[in-house]
Amino acid sequence: MKFFNYIALLLCIVFFSCEEQPVEIPKFIVEEGNRKVMIEEFTGVSCAPCFDGAAAIEDIVKSYPGRAIVNGIHGVFQANPTSESKYDFRYDDAAALENSTFLIGKPSALIDRVQFEDQDFLAIDDRDSWKSKVVERLAIPSPVTLSATSSYDEGTRTATISISVQALEDLPGIIKLFAIVNESELVDPQLSNSMGLVIDFTHKHVMKDMLTTITGDIIGEDIDAGEVLPRTFTYTVPGEVNGEWIPENMEVACFVTAAGLNDEVLQAEAVHLTE
Repeated sequence: MKFFNYIALLLCIVFFSCEEQPVEIPKFIVEEGNRKVMIEEFTGVSCAPCFDGAAAIEDIVKSYPGRAIVNGIHGVFQANPTSESKYDFRYDDAAALENSTFLIGKPSALIDRVQFEDQDFLAIDDRDSWKSKVVERLAIPSPVTLSATSSYDEGTRTATISISVQALEDLPGIIKLFAIVNESELVDPQLSNSMGLVIDFTHKHVMKDMLTTITGDIIGEDIDAGEVLPRTFTYTVPGEVNGEWIPENMEVACFVTAAGLNDEVLQAEAVHLTE
């Protein structure tokens, strides 16, 4: 009798252990902090995998609202317009930036210009890892604060952008500021792997101009904690053409680097031109 009880118990264990158990998908947990992360995405309208790259970027932006700053770089490789395109997003500074960055392929992204330990290059071509890298950076306190405001004159289509950097600790080496003008809500074709040419794709964060040089403007060197470095720029938006150059859809993305800290991005910010 004891033998049969043992068999019954064993069968129960096997049965329940074979039942499908719910699998919990791990979530990225981000601690509250002062850092915002700069994502420089190398993309192109004729790059089919870039369709999914754009989706990965928007997932990050929505997951961490206000803490992921994006610049979409349509440089050279697979950035040429399609036969159905209204716009040509290629731009000289974008091409120069792409040519100065080693890319294995597209889409690729710089995450705070950090060389991560598990990556061979600055530009990461595995879009599935972008989010975890952003989370890793968000957890690290920034040694600076970065603020940006914009005052826009509708009559002249001119924006005055004020940017201020304040050190929270002593910063070694040359300090550089980068400021980029980009535009979103540009509906135009995008090649994709799954759906071919997507005619009504909404392009976002498209790099359109730079307020600084592509190598950054030097704003200080070996600065002390508490020191404030202000800069002011003016930018006149070109006349609207075929739904492009809409001030309400444009923003300035900016970030700060320090030579003494591997030229990694210390802090990033963005401000809409018409705010």
